[in-house]
Amino acid sequence: MGFDAKAISLVIAEMNRTLQGGRIRKVLRPSRHLFLFQVESFSRKWALLVSIDPSRLVFTMTGWSDPDIQIMSSAGPDDPLTLQFRKYLKDGKIRLVHQHQMDRVCCIDIEKVDDGGNHYLTTVITELTGRSSNLIMVEGPGDKVIAAAVYHPPTGPQARPVIPGSSYVYPVAPASRFVDVIDDSVMLPSMANEGKAGEAVQCQKIFSIWIGGQRAKSLDLLRNRVDRVLKKIQDKALLKKKRMQAELDEIHQTMELRIKADSIMSSLHIIGTARGSIEIPDCHRGGNIPVDLDPSRTAVECANLLYKRARRLDSRSRLLKPLIETEEGILSSIELFRYDLSQQEDTQGISDVSASVLESLAGHLLAVLPISETTFLRKLSIEGESFSPISMNRSERSGRKRGGVRSRVQRSCRVRRAFIEPDIEILIGTNSIQNHNLVFRIAGREDLWFHAREIPGSHIIARRTNGVEITSSDPDYDHIIGSCGMLAAFFSKGRESGRVVVQYTNRKYLKKPGTFVPGLVIVTREETISSIPCIPDGMDLDLIIQ
Repeated sequence: MGFDAKAISLVIAEMNRTLQGGRIRKVLRPSRHLFLFQVESFSRKWALLVSIDPSRLVFTMTGWSDPDIQIMSSAGPDDPLTLQFRKYLKDGKIRLVHQHQMDRVCCIDIEKVDDGGNHYLTTVITELTGRSSNLIMVEGPGDKVIAAAVYHPPTGPQARPVIPGSSYVYPVAPASRFVDVIDDSVMLPSMANEGKAGEAVQCQKIFSIWIGGQRAKSLDLLRNRVDRVLKKIQDKALLKKKRMQAELDEIHQTMELRIKADSIMSSLHIIGTARGSIEIPDCHRGGNIPVDLDPSRTAVECANLLYKRARRLDSRSRLLKPLIETEEGILSSIELFRYDLSQQEDTQGISDVSASVLESLAGHLLAVLPISETTFLRKLSIEGESFSPISMNRSERSGRKRGGVRSRVQRSCRVRRAFIEPDIEILIGTNSIQNHNLVFRIAGREDLWFHAREIPGSHIIARRTNGVEITSSDPDYDHIIGSCGMLAAFFSKGRESGRVVVQYTNRKYLKKPGTFVPGLVIVTREETISSIPCIPDGMDLDLIIQ
């Protein structure tokens, strides 16, 4: 995939979240066009990898423990350019990673304190512009060039000279870079007479218009891809359940084996030396029962073999029953996730659903999905709104990256909020992770909890803003229960039904299940109400972040 302005902006957004405030500990140059920086940020070591090779432009980050990074870090001796970069950048703090005027130019501002306690700012500029790509280090208010991977003298064909001590000039971003991906109807007036500043502004406007027009389409594509992954897991879990159920049905014939063995032991005086297929009296049900006796074994040995086979099948039966229950739990979880997915209206919501899938089905995914699909879910769940496949590194493609998902469950909670009365607040979860956070992080023990019974839906919490408990003796209690019941029915899979049974109780009567599945709870005490799925008149819902 080529490095265009959109891709670079997404990579830079990820770097700012991860590397901003970190310190550069190592500066290496494994090859002529490849530069490697070790950044220590949030007690973790990262590798910032930059390649200005025209055939393989790279501007990305990964964990320092990646095997490929370890090989690169042990490459040959240092050259003068590496020593110069190290002099100005080592132990410097990354202040900001930014993009120049939506062009393929990435800038990293690094602050360092010299021996005299003076602060100075150095900027590392990466130009990912094909055959003219370059890595340049500048400093000072005049952006004076300190060093560069490729120097261009003033007399050369290069319009922008790059030599030590010269003032750095950014490359001009051609407007046509964005024009070829948008409709003619969004073309703005000619940029020829507006100068560089006007050109940059126009480029940003055109790019913003294109992004806005593509957002809905991209969201549908992302939702469909996650749904295809869930459908694949669901189909394989259903097939596995059917196979185990068929095996379990065959195992139920163990009683017949025991009856035959008991009949042989009780008819030894009748069998005598007879072998092969014979009929003997059925000691349990009366009548006769056919048995096959091995000519090379005695009748007692044949009976013991039947007992042994029956015990082995019983053991297999005891193993199959919990496995079938596990597959049934997976199928019910996937049904919940697919419903959640259909209700999401932004990338962040789809990201939360992916995190829920990874949390509850982590051990199952690797067995039924290709590594690429598992990596896609993991990357989407960690990055959220900034998700982009452009910055995937080798450790993620190989499925070795594990961190980040559980912490997602413990971070901010995005919920809908409404008010029945000025002091009665209603909070509605938007997906499985937010339902989990709403119930077990935000809600108080005495707050009221509502959920559509036995069907997927949002968890709803009702509470007073002043912290006072809502009790059945309150004059507006019935109105609260009725309104929340309608909301719980509306934000559930039974929305199209005439009526939905809604369960409600205090938050203190809810428990987490034994295995961590976001959105699932165990209710130890409940009451029910039959509600019409609708939003009460005059109620406005706002999306907030707790």
